[in-house]
Amino acid sequence: MTSLMPTGGVDITAESLAGWLMTGGAAACGIGSKLVTKDLVAKKDFAAIEENVRSTLHKIQVIKRKMLAADGCIFCGAHHVGVPSDDMTAAAKLLGEIAGFEVMKPPTSTTFVTGSDGAPMEIGPAGKVKEHGHLALEVTDIDKALEVVAAKGIKTDGDVRVSSDKTVKATYLAEGAFGLSMRVHLYCLYSEEVDKALK
Repeated sequence: MTSLMPTGGVDITAESLAGWLMTGGAAACGIGSKLVTKDLVAKKDFAAIEENVRSTLHKIQVIKRKMLAADGCIFCGAHHVGVPSDDMTAAAKLLGEIAGFEVMKPPTSTTFVTGSDGAPMEIGPAGKVKEHGHLALEVTDIDKALEVVAAKGIKTDGDVRVSSDKTVKATYLAEGAFGLSMRVHLYCLYSEEVDKALK
């Protein structure tokens, strides 16, 4: 089988990326002048270039997950475990000093830490993460994942919501899902632009 990687004619729109990756069968896309435009370079607008790259990579990740969902892969695996802490800042600092964990984002309502390999851990106040913590499972398609768990008699605990930055769709499952004492959080990467391009 021959792998195709187009290096011309690829735009950073969801429609173009989906066309090449899903319909065109491209293994990868070479994109240069659409990400790093002459205009942005001339203005030295590196923040805009960074945003072009970030949003394009996010669209590609969403498209690849849509492809997995179309092939029947719904559950990707555990993304992170949320653990309660009375002092998440101190907990993250100690995990860094003792276990060598890296703080992935500055503490806000919760913070994430990770080691050199494996899933990150979310640390938060007991009220935010709940006293028993939670397990976040990444899915390729949240609607299909909810159909799978509903068929097993597992209910949700709230509606599916879109994150404030509009990059993730998520919901919690009802208490006791999968026989676990911690809450189970389902989430998938989301892009409204990709959804519109694929309709």
